[in-house]
Amino acid sequence: MYESNRQDGFVLITSIIFLIAITIAVVYAVKSATSVERSAGNYRARAQAFQMAQLALQRAQAQLVDDISFSGIPLDQCQKGLCGKNAYATLISNGTWTDDNKTCHINNATCNKVNSANTSQTLAISGVAAQPRWALRDLNQQDADGCTLYEVWAAGTGAEANSSVLIRSLVKAC
Repeated sequence: MYESNRQDGFVLITSIIFLIAITIAVVYAVKSATSVERSAGNYRARAQAFQMAQLALQRAQAQLVDDISFSGIPLDQCQKGLCGKNAYATLISNGTWTDDNKTCHINNATCNKVNSANTSQTLAISGVAAQPRWALRDLNQQDADGCTLYEVWAAGTGAEANSSVLIRSLVKAC
């Protein structure tokens, strides 16, 4: 009598199930790696935007060392980086931060004057979607020491236009 050693495709079915399990594991690993890389890229873009906003903030604060004049600027508007005390709504508007007539970008020779407007200090930043911008708002307040309070706004953009940061700071100028 002849005995048959038939497995009826058991090895084939087992190997197909094993290959499907490995494929699912590989697909999950690739998706996970892509997600981590995207997250790291977003973090880098935001960090770059924050650094650009800090640079603009420092440039705006340097302007306060020089004699600047807010005379002639309407209380609710901004002109070339100088804003009236009621210009808060203007400053939080997105359109303000792309308007050269309202804010000052870091490579604009017209509004980056130092040393009593004798010299212009500009700086062009490469690798960013837009140059850092700043605006000074005169709060029209003085403290007991006779120092004037200003609000400094700064906007920075990373390598991609959708990575942007807007920061503000209060500065006491004596």
